[in-house]
Amino acid sequence: MKDKLTLSIERTLILRAKRFSKTTRKSISKIVEDHLEELTQRKKTRANKKELHPLLKKLAGVIPGKKDMNIKEEYHKHLEEKYGNKK
Repeated sequence: MKDKLTLSIERTLILRAKRFSKTTRKSISKIVEDHLEELTQRKKTRANKKELHPLLKKLAGVIPGKKDMNIKEEYHKHLEEKYGNKK
């Protein structure tokens, strides 16, 4: 079942969204729905698997480091040191 949702968005973003909608031949509602679905599923999947955020995956290897470094492990170690283990 679909419900309506009213959003307040900057006018310039609405104009860009309309252009994007036209070029992709998708309604703005469908674009927003797809994006929200991806965001919520990605967060749930990462939480279950302790995966890195896609942006972090892209940045991995940009800065030289140890060749045998496990990026995922190092990142989680950093988070535990910074915030403590809050499970």
